[in-house]
Amino acid sequence: MLLILVAGLVVVLRMLFNKKKQTATDTPLDLANLGPLDARSGDTVSIVAMGEKYDDLVFTIDEVSRYEAGRETWKEFGGRYHGARVYLEVWEDDGVQVALTKADSDVSMAEVGLSEPDLIRLDESGDTSQEFDAIGSRWRFSGSEEVTYFEDGRGSGEGCYTWSFDEVDGRRTLTIEKWEGEPFEAMVSHMIPPGDVQVFRG
Repeated sequence: MLLILVAGLVVVLRMLFNKKKQTATDTPLDLANLGPLDARSGDTVSIVAMGEKYDDLVFTIDEVSRYEAGRETWKEFGGRYHGARVYLEVWEDDGVQVALTKADSDVSMAEVGLSEPDLIRLDESGDTSQEFDAIGSRWRFSGSEEVTYFEDGRGSGEGCYTWSFDEVDGRRTLTIEKWEGEPFEAMVSHMIPPGDVQVFRG
């Protein structure tokens, strides 16, 4: 009799557990309040006041790629705004982080003013107190790392080395990339408050 009662209790507990699990995983997505982390190919993205005339920048995602650095992963959503490519990177680090790279974001290494030996020294020291002036702003070194890029989220990935800098009195970031066999490349991105990004299901 005791064995029958125990078996019955186990069955009831399993049913309750499975019901709770199903309820948690089957919670419908609120399509009226999609955030950057919910974006996928075909969705339309609207970013407050980041357009050419400080209007909203709107584009449809036609490319979703992935980055990996150590244990960290993040996504890049690409599309066209007024005929030019734009990219939105989204990751989680003490909350959702969003960075927008526009078509006119590239800057020359001459404008940056850092040489290859300078970058090697920063990489070796890891000194995040280092600052320098370039392209009308002051920048602080935030770190360097090897990054693997998966175009369209597929394949074995392609590696590059990156140096990152934060604008001291602003919300922009400066990234320098070195791909194998290619010259150094530099670009400026805009950090966007997640609440300024609306995603509409395509």
